[in-house]
Amino acid sequence: MTWDFYRKSQFLKQFKKLDSQTKKRVNSALEELANSENPTSLGIYKPDMRVFAYNVGKYRIIFSVRYSENIVDLYRVCDHKSVYSKD
Repeated sequence: MTWDFYRKSQFLKQFKKLDSQTKKRVNSALEELANSENPTSLGIYKPDMRVFAYNVGKYRIIFSVRYSENIVDLYRVCDHKSVYSKD
């Protein structure tokens, strides 16, 4: 089973700012999410935000899953300390 992505505008903005090496690592992580049986098993649940965080080096991919539609919503890709900020 493969999952589709819905990239929120915040995710797209943050992704654009990453260096090329980090973009490669993030793309590789997204490929792993897309091809996983259950994407949530690859992330750590953040109950206060009701999302999952997938660790990619010092960066985090913040996402949630819509099982009925087979979609992974990508909210943010940022360093650990920025995960909770509003930037």
